Amino acid sequence: MQNKNAIYNIASAFFIVLLQIFVVRELNLWGIGFCYLYASVLLLIPITFSKGYSLLIGFLLGLFIDIFYSTPGINSFASVLLVFLKPYVFKSIPTQANFEEGDLITPHNFGLINFIVFGFILLIIHHFFIFQLEAYSSEFIWSSMFKALISTLFTLTSSIIVFYLIFSTKSRR
Repeated sequence: MQNKNAIYNIASAFFIVLLQIFVVRELNLWGIGFCYLYASVLLLIPITFSKGYSLLIGFLLGLFIDIFYSTPGINSFASVLLVFLKPYVFKSIPTQANFEEGDLITPHNFGLINFIVFGFILLIIHHFFIFQLEAYSSEFIWSSMFKALISTLFTLTSSIIVFYLIFSTKSRR
């Protein structure tokens, strides 16, 4: 059963990344809010997963997105930062959920409110660094913060919808 779930989870992550590259890439809210759905794959990584492998996955996923978006290293940096900060943010959120080895961090497993807080903190940091690195100047810090806020709300809402569609029951871990 574990192997079946692992294969399903990997296929789901692959689907989300393809969705990002071929569909979501073109979505934006008035040129201000952008959906970085691929970052939700990094939120899914089990908290008990090896830190080294998690960072490697973050880097490779960011690099893959950088190749398709022609953004040299920006998504890689932001993704590695998200994965690096993830355990600290996870520990800072009080929860009654008991995570076992290999449990994904989804709204079903973590609770919707906890997941929203967890995802918001990590995604706003991720998005802020993407926009700030793209601007390449501290002159645009307020613009980057505003874009990060709108993009975080867009990404988090999209992620929750996708997670509820893909991981429809609590039994999917």
